[in-house]
Amino acid sequence: MRSSRLYWRFFGVAAGSALALAAVFAVVLLAGVRPLVASLAQQRLHDVAVALRTLAESSLQSGDRDALQRVVGELKTHARVRCTVLDAKGNVLADSHGDPREMANHSTRPEIVQAKSEMGVGVSWRESDTLGVEFLYVALPVDRDRRLLGFVRVATESRPLKAAWSSPLAIGIGGGAVVLAVAAAFSHIAVLRVVSPLERLCEQAERFAANGTTRGEDGAAANGGSGDRERRPHFADSSRAVAAIARSAADHAGEVRSNVERDELARLRSAFERIQGAVDAQWAGLRSSNERLLGMMRSMEEGVLALDADERIVLINAAGRRLLEMGDAEVVGRRLWELTRLRALRDAFSEAMSTGRASAKEFETTGVERHVLTLRAARLPGAPALGVMIVLHDVTELRRLENLRRDFVANVSHELKTPLAAIKAYAETLRLGALHDAENNQQFVARIEEQADRLHQLILDLLHLARVESGQQAFDIAEVCLRTIVDASLAAHAASAAGRQITLASEPPAAPIDVMADEEGVRTIVNNLVDNAIKYTPGGGKVTVRWRQESGHAILEVQDTGIGIARQHQARVFERFYRVDKARSRELGGTGLGLAIVKHLVQAFGGSVGIDSLPRVGSTFRVTLPLASPLAAADDNFTDP
Repeated sequence: MRSSRLYWRFFGVAAGSALALAAVFAVVLLAGVRPLVASLAQQRLHDVAVALRTLAESSLQSGDRDALQRVVGELKTHARVRCTVLDAKGNVLADSHGDPREMANHSTRPEIVQAKSEMGVGVSWRESDTLGVEFLYVALPVDRDRRLLGFVRVATESRPLKAAWSSPLAIGIGGGAVVLAVAAAFSHIAVLRVVSPLERLCEQAERFAANGTTRGEDGAAANGGSGDRERRPHFADSSRAVAAIARSAADHAGEVRSNVERDELARLRSAFERIQGAVDAQWAGLRSSNERLLGMMRSMEEGVLALDADERIVLINAAGRRLLEMGDAEVVGRRLWELTRLRALRDAFSEAMSTGRASAKEFETTGVERHVLTLRAARLPGAPALGVMIVLHDVTELRRLENLRRDFVANVSHELKTPLAAIKAYAETLRLGALHDAENNQQFVARIEEQADRLHQLILDLLHLARVESGQQAFDIAEVCLRTIVDASLAAHAASAAGRQITLASEPPAAPIDVMADEEGVRTIVNNLVDNAIKYTPGGGKVTVRWRQESGHAILEVQDTGIGIARQHQARVFERFYRVDKARSRELGGTGLGLAIVKHLVQAFGGSVGIDSLPRVGSTFRVTLPLASPLAAADDNFTDP
């Protein structure tokens, strides 16, 4: 009985550690796979919906249902999704999977209701009333000149998505079960190797003690027994079975007189020491397993938070402390509401405890550093429930990139739409009679050519930026002389600067400076910076280009006396299509991509770019590039020709 209790104590600790590790693995896997698959599917549908909105806008305004039906049919073939076009009242004008005339009004569909709101995007998971199949829907409004024309909706069946996130989960659960079974088997073998010798040793010690007592009653060892009991050694051990062996051996050691009995006692002591060492080794192994588990928790990027049924913190890793801004204070054993006021955490805990189902939420922290977090709370197994495990993911960067992508799509659409609208207007004017107007027809044609050139330059800049940013642009990295590039750029811009009465100047260093970069790329950087300085410098101003060597790098500066840039705009001037003064930028013919191209080219060459500017004083754009020979000192006696 004593050894049985000892067996279950050791086996319970080992199996419990393996079970906790498998549970954490399953929760983390479930919390990570499903949101990722859903987010990718929603983003794909959103991209298709943007394309459908662009293709259907003109047909929706004219009310051409046949054209709309052709558009949704083509998208169904190429994108393999269900496409629907509705008018502003929710009536179905075209649908890729059914007859729109037989469909009911869709104005009350959840995704359409959301698309009408200020968010401008509607997303819902539900069963289709028309097809009887569950779909993931994404809807967008279609408007022109702030007038709602209708809606476009794109959907895909949810069955493939659920299969996509269920397969990794099933594999993870199966793998966890196998690991748990193997761990339990090894734990059983290891504990049994310790407990079985203990049981045999305990039985042997009891028989030995019984024999010693009999001889004492017969008078063979009646003397000396009492004194040996008083001098019995103390054996400290956490196991009752081991302690029983120690007490039994100590009580009867003084009664053993013969050499055979002393040898037997020595063997018992040796066996006891071996067992004690095995027990200590087993405890050390359990502590090592626990430390490995804690080390894995500390290294996770996801925050893990375990709460008991009373909402007290049982376990929290370093990522959880950082995301919830709990610092280094002792938080284990304290209630959650004492440490944070985030309502989403308490709601997720209550929902998981009351319903038994996993709860997923997304929220924003309110501390010094704002973070967008998603959480998944799952109730721990047991009856009654032991508590809730919460896994936190930081999706701040993901949401920021999504916002940038939406802004980029909107800006590209607007920049392409403006010259196309101008070209269309001039072409219609010529078609309606101005073609025979000798005084104005050449002017209209010149405007069409000007807008076409602007559209062509915008597309070239977009392709150039895309190649550089994706790493597909092939660069010929070699030694490039900055003096040659700057002189060529100033000569190329001399005419435009003279026309605006702007002075161009260069301030070369005493010794020539070469950089390791692509020559055409450096030429693009200098040309874009000089062109940008000329555009935003009023007449009578000055643009100065200077460069120098500093700390193993080449520093190139383009300074102007132009309108300057306010501090709140300086961090964003290198973004695509970002303009401080949009009206002035379009008037000057800029595409809004020049500084973005400069930034990505400089980064591709291993450098950096920055800006110093004051409104109504001027701006200085600073580019840092690696030197061709950073260890070579400049010769003070050399003069640049």
